[in-house]
Amino acid sequence: MKTTKPLMRFYLKSQKHRILILCVALSTLLIVCMGSSHLPFESPYRLGINTTHSLPNHLFLIHRGEKVTRGDYVCFEWQGAAPDSAIQAPQAPHSTHTPHSPHSPHSPYPASTRFIKIVKGLEGDQVTQSQREFFVNGVSQGHAKEKDRLGQKLALGPTGVIPTGALYVWAPHPDSLDSRYELAGWIQHSQIIGRAYVIF
Repeated sequence: MKTTKPLMRFYLKSQKHRILILCVALSTLLIVCMGSSHLPFESPYRLGINTTHSLPNHLFLIHRGEKVTRGDYVCFEWQGAAPDSAIQAPQAPHSTHTPHSPHSPHSPYPASTRFIKIVKGLEGDQVTQSQREFFVNGVSQGHAKEKDRLGQKLALGPTGVIPTGALYVWAPHPDSLDSRYELAGWIQHSQIIGRAYVIF
């Protein structure tokens, strides 16, 4: 009877490994199928793999074109991927937001890089900042670091009323590059790919 528990633990551990392997295999199959040009239809779904520490999750299902609201995960392209005319969003009164050039030499990521963050602010919301702590409608969205991991100064993100078609995004990791910083700013409608759902 003493060997039952160790055997059971081994069995459960083996089962977990089998499930993990099955998930990886199915994910690979989905990636191949969704990216195949031989399908008779264009799938609105894509898989997204998180390779950073910004979010604790690793695999996402992305529904292209689905609208997002506060608290949803949103998949979007880094502003360098958008054409000049697409990212020039209309400015809201009392807004300090300035869209970036897609060819900015200071951009840390190449064009077409995709991000997944959490939506924290919608158009019409009020963004404020005090001593590098950001707020959306008075709710704290965390503190902005003064320097990045390389020691370079980080400029603060925009404040004011979020304009039409823009989003304030955030992620829980201390090094998350999100709307607290000028480099990311507010996400424009033209950058949004769709809503992301956590798989694991």
